[in-house]
Amino acid sequence: MMIHKRIGDLIPGVQGKIFVKGLLGILVSGTYIVQAIFLGKIIGALYSGTNLKKMGYDLLIIISMLLTRIFLVWCSNVYGKRIVGKVKNQLRKRAYKKLLDLGPGYMTVNRTGVLESTIVAGIDYLEGYLTLYIPQIMVCIFGSGAMLLYIFHVHYILGIIALVAFLVALFSPVFFVSVISKFT
Repeated sequence: MMIHKRIGDLIPGVQGKIFVKGLLGILVSGTYIVQAIFLGKIIGALYSGTNLKKMGYDLLIIISMLLTRIFLVWCSNVYGKRIVGKVKNQLRKRAYKKLLDLGPGYMTVNRTGVLESTIVAGIDYLEGYLTLYIPQIMVCIFGSGAMLLYIFHVHYILGIIALVAFLVALFSPVFFVSVISKFT
């Protein structure tokens, strides 16, 4: 799935809210990163046999990241439902106004089931696109970038390997779509 060029025309005034939902997703990704860092510290402390009190502090941070993530996911879901409600309301008002502009003669020529499907189901399909797909693009870009920076900080060779894997994962769907489209 790609970002459609007309999506900005369909959702006036909501772009900033979708951006905020993406930021919530980035914060959720941040909790995973912090949790992984402190889990690594705990595992390192277990192997080196260091102070258990320090491990308790790290464990407390892991638990707090888990609770923070639960709260952020809940906020993201609630916020996403509000965004979708606003967009659906705007689009249904636009569709109703368009039907009124077309007049009753349009209804006699065209099938009402097709119109109903377009207005109801077509608008409902935007929910996943607006609240999951578009914000997730932002999360993937920034979350992956942050993880790559951390991996480069830990060890540059691992960072290079992770960067190559990231680029392969990013561009392989484009390559496979072009290859598969030649055979269909």
